[in-house]
Amino acid sequence: RICSWVSSVAEHFSQEIASGIRSLLHTTNVFFIAGSSLIFQAVRAAFPHERDYLILDAETADVSIALVRAGTIVAVSHVKDVIENEVHWPQEVHIALKKIGQGFPLPHNVIMIGGEQRYAALVRALQNSAMTALWLSKDAPSIRLLGTEHLSPHVRQTFEGAPDLPLALMALYAERV
Repeated sequence: RICSWVSSVAEHFSQEIASGIRSLLHTTNVFFIAGSSLIFQAVRAAFPHERDYLILDAETADVSIALVRAGTIVAVSHVKDVIENEVHWPQEVHIALKKIGQGFPLPHNVIMIGGEQRYAALVRALQNSAMTALWLSKDAPSIRLLGTEHLSPHVRQTFEGAPDLPLALMALYAERV
């Protein structure tokens, strides 16, 4: 259930897709980027002082964990379909963190993308002694839930309604490009 990969799309396919998007949406600028890269670049803009951290994206059923060392992504792990069972997803994250920790020491800063309920479950799980052992320390990591308020110096939502974090992340990336 844990997999790490690099994917690519042949240039002619991406050009065809971009052409279709341009004709359907009447836009000229179409960018293709991996989700983990987009999130990393947006988090880096929101927290420019952070150099070593984990990004835990639990916004959807597929959880993605990116390890950032010295301001660069050095490892990415994807855990497929774990949020469908809310009770077990922190255990799946533990397995993914253990795998990443075999190759790299884990930083004590974790930036999480996801809802309050998942954040609370992750905090409880990371305070478990089995989980803190991954950090080779008695101290649990510091976990921050990324919210639109962290992105507000860079992007602004002008429509009424609940803040849309994924849209704000994409807007921040587009602003930087």
